[in-house]
Amino acid sequence: MEQNRYLPKNKKYRRMLKSGAPPSGSLYRDAWQALKKDRAAMIGLVVIVALAALSILLPMILGLDPEAIESRRVVDGKNLFPPFAPDLANIMGTDQLGRDIFTRVLYGTVFLCW
Repeated sequence: MEQNRYLPKNKKYRRMLKSGAPPSGSLYRDAWQALKKDRAAMIGLVVIVALAALSILLPMILGLDPEAIESRRVVDGKNLFPPFAPDLANIMGTDQLGRDIFTRVLYGTVFLCW
């Protein structure tokens, strides 16, 4: 009875320790198997990997500059000044200085990942 007090509550590990058999695989393999069984964890992993890949590759591919300033636009003969509303050129619009918000968010995720 005294020995059972020190055994883990997990049935798998309890059996393994009682039998004296070596573990089924490496710690990483066991962790990966447990992660694959948890659907929410896999969705989170996919989202994190996608954000990391997007934040690293997209600025290199698009050549965006987060500090580029668009000081004015001419629309129908009228001068417009920042901030600009979202459109095809600026997906999330611009801030008060005319900098593209989407580009700044992408570069922010690059610094977050590294």
